[in-house]
Amino acid sequence: MSPPCARRRSGSAFNISFASFTSLAILGITLYAPISINAACVNELNVCDGKGREYRPLPLCQEYAHCINGQVYSMISCADGSIYDVLLERCNWEYASFCVVKSCAPTPNPTSSPTSIPSNLPSTLPSTSPTDLPSSMPTASPSSVPSGNPSNSPTAAPSFLYDFFSPLETDSMRQSIESTVLQSYNPAGIASPSTKYLYEGLIKSLKEMAKGISSDGRSFKFYVAYPEGRLDYGMTSVAAFLANAMTESIVYDTCDEFNVDMVTDRYPLSNSCGQNNRSYQDEVCTNSEEVDMSCPVDVNMEVVSSGYSTGMMGRAPPPFSCGPKAHSADYSGYWESKTGTSSKTAYSNARGRTDTEGCCFWGRGALLTRGVCDIGKLNYYLGKRAFTERGEGKFPTIDFCAFPEATCANEEGKEGTEEIKWITGLFEWVDRIQSYRDWDYIDNLKKFVDGRMKDDSFIDTVSSIITRGCHSPDCSLLEVTMREERKKNFMKVLDIFGLPEEIVPPTPSPIPKQTIPKPTTSSPVKSILPPSLSLTKPSSPISTPNSQNKEPTIQLVPTPNENIEDIPSQPVQPSTPTDTAMQTQPTAPTPTTITTVLPTKNKLIPVETNSSFLLASSWWIISLTTMYVLYY
Repeated sequence: MSPPCARRRSGSAFNISFASFTSLAILGITLYAPISINAACVNELNVCDGKGREYRPLPLCQEYAHCINGQVYSMISCADGSIYDVLLERCNWEYASFCVVKSCAPTPNPTSSPTSIPSNLPSTLPSTSPTDLPSSMPTASPSSVPSGNPSNSPTAAPSFLYDFFSPLETDSMRQSIESTVLQSYNPAGIASPSTKYLYEGLIKSLKEMAKGISSDGRSFKFYVAYPEGRLDYGMTSVAAFLANAMTESIVYDTCDEFNVDMVTDRYPLSNSCGQNNRSYQDEVCTNSEEVDMSCPVDVNMEVVSSGYSTGMMGRAPPPFSCGPKAHSADYSGYWESKTGTSSKTAYSNARGRTDTEGCCFWGRGALLTRGVCDIGKLNYYLGKRAFTERGEGKFPTIDFCAFPEATCANEEGKEGTEEIKWITGLFEWVDRIQSYRDWDYIDNLKKFVDGRMKDDSFIDTVSSIITRGCHSPDCSLLEVTMREERKKNFMKVLDIFGLPEEIVPPTPSPIPKQTIPKPTTSSPVKSILPPSLSLTKPSSPISTPNSQNKEPTIQLVPTPNENIEDIPSQPVQPSTPTDTAMQTQPTAPTPTTITTVLPTKNKLIPVETNSSFLLASSWWIISLTTMYVLYY
């Protein structure tokens, strides 16, 4: 018969083995359960059914679905040579990925006798079974793991975009964006959620523009720091865009530009022709490759704005409108906000216009894209002209030149989609800011971030380009409208993104400088102190309160980064040589007090620890460990 201890050890081994097996089983279930759904097989219709992970693969793992509340939000395809990895929750090299999904076999067509079983059942699956890998799929793993993502590889972009947008799609970030960025204000300054610019539309449009829209050989791709992989670069780019969108449209909850340019305490209704001393219908494209992209001015066009700001004090002017003159004395007039009345008398705006003929190109969208050039390029690259001439275009049925109001409303007067509002603004940002030739946006953004975001010139220059069309202070007679608001909004968005990141300098390791006189007896301190601490005679003027004792004293002197003047001064007690006769006489060991001087920000704090307490604690630990070993 085996001794009890042996049986107990055998039982312990069995318990450990059983626990290990159980842990492995739980781990396997945990890894596989999130990709399982309540259906017997997986397809595009049921991939988001049941509870599980937010991202779920389809059969063959070459595509995966983004599931929100049990519904397919979007479908994402992995590039050639890669499949979805359920462990990383993103596309990865096929040979390095783990993904097992049961596919749904095609439903056979019913026969004339569905109740009978055919006698000639196939012995093997047909060669066209959807579970087979395509013939073009590589059958062997690469001989070596790639050292880095190739510069032209399409596999890196989806992975980085997932990493970039993951922080933006958390519940806490969504709440911060909705409560800080997507807020409008009434005349009393009371905030309320924007009704025209929503979180879902923002994220969806950002994702699409981050991947890029190609047209006429150009790729309009919003900069999110790919391929650099720097989240702080990308988030700063998003913050700069949102700061200007907040200033232009979001805080007023408007898609259309509204009348704000007063002339001698009145609002000229001819401001639809241009505000801030601008004339929108005269702002044609001047670059040689863009001269034919401007919208033609139709003096017979009649358009009425779909709305106006709710954030103006007093009685707000009516929405912008444009139309032909009925006769030479047909004036647009002005609006008197104090009385809420209008007059049809001749009243010119800042550029001398007294009518609205051909003045249909006021600002629209998130950045209030305005002028015949910018609206014309929108139509050339994304609108009906792109489809008519090249078979391209994000909005192939919308002619932004013939109907500029399409960004905010359709021809039936119904409000335009939120996607058009965001995409219009993002397109202008890529075309006018990121592609600006005389001042490199991306290089200056990187310098701004690397410089700890202390220089306002970056956001000031961006604001100048978006409002005046140029970057230098003396490049235009136009003013940068709402400069301070743009700057404040930029700082707000950076703050909710956690930028700039706080850099905590590493605490320098203190240089130990310890002393101990010759012991009169064997001290228990030697068995407690870590071996890295060497005990030497003190030579520093910095002393502890126990410097007069013949007991060990550990002193940690300040590092070169600490100011010696910040250390509280203490009297220096000269050490007296111990008498030889006293050294030979045995003395009873006494509890030794270890005084450790810990460095803080501006001073050193002594901390005393009784060695007897340390010895007692060590004895109990050793005793309990010995009892446990003997018992088991």
